[in-house]
Amino acid sequence: MDKSTIKKLKARLNKTLLITGCLVFFFIQTSLGQLSGSFYSGGGDAKIGIGYDFSDKVWADLRMYGGVTFNDFTPEITGNYNFVRKEKHDVYTGLGFSVNGRNGFFIPLGFRVRPFEKLNDFSLVVEAEPMYNFDIEDLVFVCFGGIRYTFKTSEK
Repeated sequence: MDKSTIKKLKARLNKTLLITGCLVFFFIQTSLGQLSGSFYSGGGDAKIGIGYDFSDKVWADLRMYGGVTFNDFTPEITGNYNFVRKEKHDVYTGLGFSVNGRNGFFIPLGFRVRPFEKLNDFSLVVEAEPMYNFDIEDLVFVCFGGIRYTFKTSEK
């Protein structure tokens, strides 16, 4: 294949992924419940995430690291549990797994605070992640700070 064909295929793939992502977002948003978007940064790394709240206590995130080449595309998935849930803050832990750029499992321990009364769906996040990295066979400790916004749906 020549470069122009590859470029066209990449553009088509990007458009397909964008449309599919929008449709999935719309489906989840209108039929299932609490969807959230997040951005984390720390230690030179940044990642974005899409989360889903199964209940007030249990939620999951699918996160993607940014600033990497396509070959280093690094997704991670976490399952989390809010062991403290108050009106203005949550404290949570969970279990996650990351592949490609960082291969290993980690235990997120985080704190979310909702500082604005009129923007209760917006929160500031601080998260520590001790991670066992299979590639270097060692424990790595990373910390992130970020923001999260929860998209509200109609009550069930």
